[in-house]
Amino acid sequence: GPSGWKPDGGSWAVAGGAYRQKDNVVGVSWTGDEAWTDYALTLKARKLSGAEGFLILFGRKGGDQFWWNLGGWGNREHGIEFNRTPVGRHVPGRIEPGRWYDIRVELAGQRIRCFLDGRLIHDETARAAQGFLALAGRDEESGDLILKAINTSPDPVATTLSLRGLDRIAPE
Repeated sequence: GPSGWKPDGGSWAVAGGAYRQKDNVVGVSWTGDEAWTDYALTLKARKLSGAEGFLILFGRKGGDQFWWNLGGWGNREHGIEFNRTPVGRHVPGRIEPGRWYDIRVELAGQRIRCFLDGRLIHDETARAAQGFLALAGRDEESGDLILKAINTSPDPVATTLSLRGLDRIAPE
């Protein structure tokens, strides 16, 4: 049933004994407690139609979340993402319409293991989320190289900057 599920887009309800999205729109629904750390999420899922597979959300904290994208990228690949950023490598795979799949996602610290029908598909280590952003570019008028680095977290962040493709750079 819908108890414990939190929708974020779309219209979700129980239909035919399964919790599903009723509308043909982009939307997700997730379950669990944001305070959970080490746990296993198990469920059954199926795709009814469409060009893509489905997303399994986990590890949600505030607006941040992981998802396992099964049958994504034109129903050609599976991949883990954190806020739409890849975590590890994509692997070839597709999701068939109308078929029920057994899904298991295990979290242990930063380790994420994803199983599809009992088969290990991903075994990845997620980096801790950091609020560090960097952007570089050249000022066309002056020719100066400009590097902007922003730490949005309340804690200091240690990082290494690597500037490639430059013939020379002055320390100023």
